[in-house]
Amino acid sequence: MDIIIWVLIAVVVVILLYIGLTYNSFINLRNGIESTLNQINVALKKRLDMIAEIVDATKGIMKFEKGTLVDITKLRGQAGGSLNPTQLAKLATATNKLAGSIAIQVEAYPKLRSNDNVQQLVTAVQDAEQEIAQLRYTYNNIVQQFNTMRERVPSNIIAGLFGFAKTTYLQMKESAEELQKRADTKLDI
Repeated sequence: MDIIIWVLIAVVVVILLYIGLTYNSFINLRNGIESTLNQINVALKKRLDMIAEIVDATKGIMKFEKGTLVDITKLRGQAGGSLNPTQLAKLATATNKLAGSIAIQVEAYPKLRSNDNVQQLVTAVQDAEQEIAQLRYTYNNIVQQFNTMRERVPSNIIAGLFGFAKTTYLQMKESAEELQKRADTKLDI
């Protein structure tokens, strides 16, 4: 009789340990998702700041549409807030289009292409694009781990008990580099 009680106690302890470890794994992954999402937001804001600096550095030579300046201000305001993956993807897409448009305009002015300050800013924007791509890759890997763990047996039971919902991947439309390549192709024709 004593052995049965000890076996039952051991089984309960193992189950409780599993629940605790699985719950903590979900918390770690969820926090990683949130942290990476915030890092992407910071990188987008940094990129928008660099785009604004390009506009400031070139506005004496180039004439930007009023809409471009309004877009930059609007996007910078959005980047300052807490965004979910869908909102962040929309912001990134809009930023990519803006960066591609400005890069095309800068390329059209030989005087700007040879300006070291402008080239450094363009390089900084491209570096920020790379950083965003790396962070997006990291984010999507963490989401994959979280969602897989959420769907696998028996951790799916813990996910259901504690309300861990499926998380969406971060899908961004074309990067500024892709827009630039497409624009270069159009210019060559």
